[in-house]
Amino acid sequence: MTEHIHVRLVPKPASGPTLFSAQAFTTSGVGDLRNNRDAAGQTFEAARRLGFEARLTPLNAVEGIVSADQFEATFQATVREVRVEGDAGRLSLAQTSYLTARGALIVPEVLQEMVDFAYIPTPPTFFAPTIIPPNTSTYHLRLADVMQVLGASRCHRNGWTGRGVRAAVIDSGFARHPHFEQQGYTISRVSPSPAEHALTDPLGHGTAISANLLALAPDCHLIGVKQAGVSAAEALEAALTREPHVLSCSWGWDVDTQSIEELQREDANTYNELKDVMRIVKAAVNDGIVVLFSAGNGHHSFPAALPDVIAVGGVYVDERGELSASDYASSFTSHLFPERAVPDVCGVVGERREGNSRPKGHIMLPVPRGSAYEGDNLPSTMSRKGWALFSGTSSATPQVAGAVALMLSANPDLSPEEIKTILTSTATDVSAGQSAMGIPAEVGYDGATGAGLVDAARACAHAAAIRRERA
Repeated sequence: MTEHIHVRLVPKPASGPTLFSAQAFTTSGVGDLRNNRDAAGQTFEAARRLGFEARLTPLNAVEGIVSADQFEATFQATVREVRVEGDAGRLSLAQTSYLTARGALIVPEVLQEMVDFAYIPTPPTFFAPTIIPPNTSTYHLRLADVMQVLGASRCHRNGWTGRGVRAAVIDSGFARHPHFEQQGYTISRVSPSPAEHALTDPLGHGTAISANLLALAPDCHLIGVKQAGVSAAEALEAALTREPHVLSCSWGWDVDTQSIEELQREDANTYNELKDVMRIVKAAVNDGIVVLFSAGNGHHSFPAALPDVIAVGGVYVDERGELSASDYASSFTSHLFPERAVPDVCGVVGERREGNSRPKGHIMLPVPRGSAYEGDNLPSTMSRKGWALFSGTSSATPQVAGAVALMLSANPDLSPEEIKTILTSTATDVSAGQSAMGIPAEVGYDGATGAGLVDAARACAHAAAIRRERA
């Protein structure tokens, strides 16, 4: 076990509630959720005096490394190691294990006037699928096919290509790839951690899923924020300082299986981390940023359950073009936020092989050479080509984010609430199949697919009509 522990200190907000409750965070006018700059500076200095290797984060929290002995003395808490087994290890930045606290961290008296709460950040899961051989007998889609299925090509012919829209993606890294270079995309790469380079992507997840967004919105400015060496909260902060119009996140925590009160009693550290992430996401939506999260692949995922975000599920498209709910994509009613149903809408996702927990590959996506996903289950002749078949809500979420970028091309004045309403009212209904939870799709809005598969063409046409009406 490591001798040093990563801790995040969240200063008290300048105004607004500090409680983690559905009522506090779903009501408009909750106040300024951004952290108090003065309190952050004071916390930073106090943390350094306590022996932290501390730094201020982009939105004025404090993160730092402290020795195990100093951690126990400061926070009156101990830690435990959590092992990550099997495929889960590949889908998490922790790889093999991570540390979490036993119980809540007690904020020391010297920090109590400045610090709202503290916790040990834990790595979220990237909601990726497995990779299967892209041989002639395996049905799959190319990125151009995904663009056609979602109606993006019709948007492009109308001049709605994402130009002028900044779309941020937080993920494992964003490598250069010949596919991106050939298409001439505009990509900025950011790493909040000085120890991590944004161009390195050992998993291959971030590089691959970003291709979905760019296929739909080829003229947007993609901002890739690497989430490695920092908390999820700090990665969100780093993205927001780039002032994106759209924020796409294909990750989360599989924790929405109990009430907020139960979570606080049973896992205070996770409770505090979710509270922190929730405040940041709410601040982003209040600032007019459209935030999307993956529903998960059989997970009960937070932050997808947040009422203010667009939760993205999955629809399978077969060889005949027929649609069905993907039995690999999540759908559930939230326990953290009662009556909140996930997903809102869907992108394109594969389905499981019959009798197998692994999904069918569905979309051919670029991955970095030497990354964890390159070559898995591929014929030896294709094992080092820098491509793989992906399926899951990891890909569906940036697809829908790309559709949002197209909508903002058609009407840049739309609010996040308006965009969600348009997406749900123009989606293609899906009435066949069932989700990973066994919830069946039905005619109309249903628990498996929400409003259905996103139709970018109809959504953009609706957005453009609203702009004309307001002119």
